Amino acid sequence: MFEFLNISDCNDTINGICLSGKTVEQCIDECHSGSSAGYHIQFQDGSSICVPIITDMHPTLNPVYRLRNQSIYSPALDHVKVTTFVDTDVFPFPPEEANVVFYGDILVLKDIENGYTIGTKYAEIKGQGRIYMGKEKDDNIQILPAQKYAPQLLKYQPVLYGDTIHFSVPGTSLIAGDSMTIENALIWELSTGVFHGDDMAFRILPISGKKRIGNVITYDDTFIVQYTDSSIVAVNPQYNYLQLMYNISPDYHHEFQFISKMTGYYCDGTKCKSVPIKDIKTIGEAGRYKGVTVGRNKKCWGTCNYRIPGTNSIYTYSTYKHRYQLRHNIVYVILGMSFLVILSIIMVRIFIRKK
Repeated sequence: MFEFLNISDCNDTINGICLSGKTVEQCIDECHSGSSAGYHIQFQDGSSICVPIITDMHPTLNPVYRLRNQSIYSPALDHVKVTTFVDTDVFPFPPEEANVVFYGDILVLKDIENGYTIGTKYAEIKGQGRIYMGKEKDDNIQILPAQKYAPQLLKYQPVLYGDTIHFSVPGTSLIAGDSMTIENALIWELSTGVFHGDDMAFRILPISGKKRIGNVITYDDTFIVQYTDSSIVAVNPQYNYLQLMYNISPDYHHEFQFISKMTGYYCDGTKCKSVPIKDIKTIGEAGRYKGVTVGRNKKCWGTCNYRIPGTNSIYTYSTYKHRYQLRHNIVYVILGMSFLVILSIIMVRIFIRKK
């Protein structure tokens, strides 16, 4: 079932209320008009609650990432049956987003022109100092949203072109901002914890015709960084620190790329193994290693035992005699996932496309 049910409860349904007296199939049929996921709770006395979650509010937030063993809610849900369902046409299972930049990822900012990467050395000394680029710096940063966001969901939310963001140093209160004393320079400064919104925020802007505002950022993208809608971040050609430019000069490098420091996971036979994201072969938002899809789940979503030998596909099977159930042009496939222990039955809904 989903973790953080407090943000997927009755208030978060299509009509703002939970439904009672529905069967599982009837509950799934309630998922329409912006709802692509939900869950059904069957109590011992025969009563039930249906929760068709409105997912259109966060269309890039795949609810599959929040699937957990029902035991996380023990003992409250020990004696109920929970069925969770997701429309895999909208939110694929397993998610193939190894190449996607997510909020909170540990990453490096690289200057495309000369391969320089960002450093945080001066930030660690006093909490303030120019942000330098260099060949041997390769220091870690994170992207955080400038707008308020539910912290429970942050790590599952992709960064989009045009989002208002902050660059931070992991494990500290340091964020990047413009200096009040060093003309046009970006510095590491201590965050006061005050919500700044868009006033002191950056935006990632696409420079390729293949990407637009609102598209997901991937690790092989090249982009420019804008600050407060009025200036572009560039590398000072003489001293290699980041500064703000209001009129771009050809001498100032201003095209960047993110390099991932995150770990991906893939099935090597029946074993789930790890691989650095930076070492995978990227295919759009997805990535592969040794010809197999790489994901972000440490247990490979429990699919390694169900991979079709020699392919990148998994068997779909039902816990009820391995049968498909065809109803109203919808195929319900019940997936057995070892890490969920089937305390809650995970039902994945696949729409049949008309040819």
